Amino acid sequence: MDVRNDYPYSEIAQAVQANLALANIKMQLIPSDNKQTLGRYRARAHDIYIGEWSADYIDPNSNA
Repeated sequence: MDVRNDYPYSEIAQAVQANLALANIKMQLIPSDNKQTLGRYRARAHDIYIGEWSADYIDPNSNA
């Protein structure tokens, strides 16, 4: 799993990894900075990615 190496992403990834381990599924965490993880995501060179999305511009209707 590609994951940003800052809070809260690394903690979320570790929790997912622990839950998968309960089902005997091994998952490797690949921590790196946001630029690297986003680059791998955009290139579709990842298996699992934890990220976030935000609006490109401030629009009160985008949250409605």
